[in-house]
Amino acid sequence: MNTKRKEILAVYEQGPEAVVTLVTTLYDIIAEQQRIIELQAARITELEERVKKLEEQLKKNSRNSSKPPSTDVFINEKPKTKSRRKKSGKKPGGQKDHPGTTLRMVDVPDEVIIHKVHKCSNCERSLEDFEQQIKNFLIESPVINCDETGMRIEGKRQWLHVASTNKMTCYYPHQKRGSEAMNAMGILPNFNGTVVHYFWKSYYKYDCDHSICNAHLLRELTSVSENDNQLWSKAMNILLIDVKKSVDQIRKMSGCMKPERIKEFEDWYGQIIHIGIEENPQLQAKSKKRGRTKQTTAKNLLDRFIGYKNDILRFMHDLKVPFENNLAERDVRMMKVQQKISGTFRSMQGALIFSRVRSYISTVKKNQVPVMDAIRNAIAGMPFIPTIV
Repeated sequence: MNTKRKEILAVYEQGPEAVVTLVTTLYDIIAEQQRIIELQAARITELEERVKKLEEQLKKNSRNSSKPPSTDVFINEKPKTKSRRKKSGKKPGGQKDHPGTTLRMVDVPDEVIIHKVHKCSNCERSLEDFEQQIKNFLIESPVINCDETGMRIEGKRQWLHVASTNKMTCYYPHQKRGSEAMNAMGILPNFNGTVVHYFWKSYYKYDCDHSICNAHLLRELTSVSENDNQLWSKAMNILLIDVKKSVDQIRKMSGCMKPERIKEFEDWYGQIIHIGIEENPQLQAKSKKRGRTKQTTAKNLLDRFIGYKNDILRFMHDLKVPFENNLAERDVRMMKVQQKISGTFRSMQGALIFSRVRSYISTVKKNQVPVMDAIRNAIAGMPFIPTIV
């Protein structure tokens, strides 16, 4: 402190110009430090947002998002097991030049059994007719459930599409996920009923009624409640569950919801939206970049509830419409099992044939028909066709 005082007095004794030079230099240093502080503050804000996003990703699990349970690696993670054996330096498995044992071919077998193919030539053709008939039935259905999932074909990620009801299923593999594949499938372009889906925007290209899966919305609402601690998401979660309970009770009595009850739920919906708008004000653009301003996850979800109210609450107005899209998700499950076992289809033709056969088996099981009997009838050229649409 004394040293600095002596330095300042020394400059003072040199005259006014020396003082001005010193003060000017200090101003420049302060300005530079202020610029560095502002840059650091902006960088800290950027890193805090990045950390928040990463923490939100870590907090997501099968309970509060659409992630499958197999990805819950940070929930009750088990410690890795440790072996007491010392490393030998050898590769795992059978070692080179070891004798091994196997069942070898023999020149003269004990018995020869010949399995002849009799009616296989009719099988594929009969299932083609079955597939077209199922598509026609689905087009005429008042409500269908649709979904799409990744499928490896020819070593590449492609897509499996499904359209189904509680009595029939139709699978269709395609290179694309969007409307190009849906057009090729040939159901939605001619469909006039209600399609239940997970809010994949390609479905909205079709002129029919839409219903959004509320099970997915409940998980997203739970995620916003846990990560952002917002009131509107908690209230909307309670509302959707209460509406579902009321609809389930009415279905048991084979009735319909009274208009005053519907208005009560819709008014409650509107009040929750108003709370959500107060909690998520419109963000001002920070830069002059073209395009929409980036929004938070909570604001995006709120906008969906604002813009698609009718599709979210359609199950309340039309009791034929389910609350969720679990039917399509269950129909996809067996195809995912095939992918876990086989890994991929070697050709698109093979994927098409497998999807057609799986459509047949799924439809047969939904109608409580013995699967083996239905397969024998298909081989004989007489596949099962559902009569109840």
